[in-house]
Amino acid sequence: MQFSILKSTSLDSKRWQTYFDKLSSDQKDLHYLPQYANIYCDTYGYDAYLAVGEYKEKILIQPFILKPINNLPFLNFDQSNIFEAANAYGFGGPLIISPMGDDHVNIVEFENRLSEFLLSKNVVTEFILCHPLLKNHTLINHLDSLNQEKNVVVVNLNLSKEQITKQFNRGTRSKINHAHNAGVTIDPIELNAKNIDIFQKLYYQTMKRNQADSKWNFPQTYFTNCVKYLGEDKVSLLFAHLDNKVIAAYFLIHAYSIAYYHFGASDERFFNTRATSLLMAESIFYLRSKGFKNYHLGGGVTGNPKDSLLQFKLGFTKTTAPLFSYHRVINQELYEQLNLAKFKYEQDNHLEIVNPNYFPLYKRR
Repeated sequence: MQFSILKSTSLDSKRWQTYFDKLSSDQKDLHYLPQYANIYCDTYGYDAYLAVGEYKEKILIQPFILKPINNLPFLNFDQSNIFEAANAYGFGGPLIISPMGDDHVNIVEFENRLSEFLLSKNVVTEFILCHPLLKNHTLINHLDSLNQEKNVVVVNLNLSKEQITKQFNRGTRSKINHAHNAGVTIDPIELNAKNIDIFQKLYYQTMKRNQADSKWNFPQTYFTNCVKYLGEDKVSLLFAHLDNKVIAAYFLIHAYSIAYYHFGASDERFFNTRATSLLMAESIFYLRSKGFKNYHLGGGVTGNPKDSLLQFKLGFTKTTAPLFSYHRVINQELYEQLNLAKFKYEQDNHLEIVNPNYFPLYKRR
């Protein structure tokens, strides 16, 4: 196997794109584009890479980013230049480029070479969410850490509009009719600075209202960077209007055959209009009209099958796909040092731990 590492922000990006272009039409997904990786390079200052393993007739690729963990409160100065490897937000994991459609390769050799690179970059752990529609978790089923996180909801856009509508449950249809009767309208909106700012403010309000973790409070450049690097053909912004006021909005990303509900926002003063139900329905029909085959709605906030967000999405379709993750410890000695520092910090500050087996242990809460 010939192994190489390509960086998204260098001249390597053209080679990265060349490998991406070799993927079959069913494999192509925006999460594997160098442009997608560059959203996170620009927004957060991360470095993003593509690991490439070239065999005789097959190629194995895996994109990843390096995230510094120097914001942990128990780190000392000597531990301030440590990284984690992960996929950029959404999905990642390995994909095989094979002219014959055969997905058998010696992936352990690839993992070992990747580990060598990560170790040289002072990476302590690797955590990857596999792609639920590309089903690439099957490539790494030899790892004990492979774990089904939860199910995600997916709308089959190959169905007719009538067939899709029949999948809406009674409660969802009632809420859609209520929103129509209330005068709510749904409109695709131009991706200009003013409209992105409107969405962003509404999004921040929504995160504050839901007491969301700080990681969901993206920097102000994030949404504009999505448009900047993906291009307007891969991003859509939908507004729900009532009397010329934006009361809910969706930020969608899409390319090739798959579209994603990326982020949503709503104004709590207009919950009684049921605008979000109409917005979801119209986003489905909008993306279907654009020719996409699948619409990934995501799952719930938790893995609980009764999660309210999951139940909302299941009101539009019962089709789900399993979401798998896997992790690896790259630097065992450093990992144990961080864990011990974390345990001492917990004791010194009398912290109650809700999830004692969380990976990595040094981030458990």
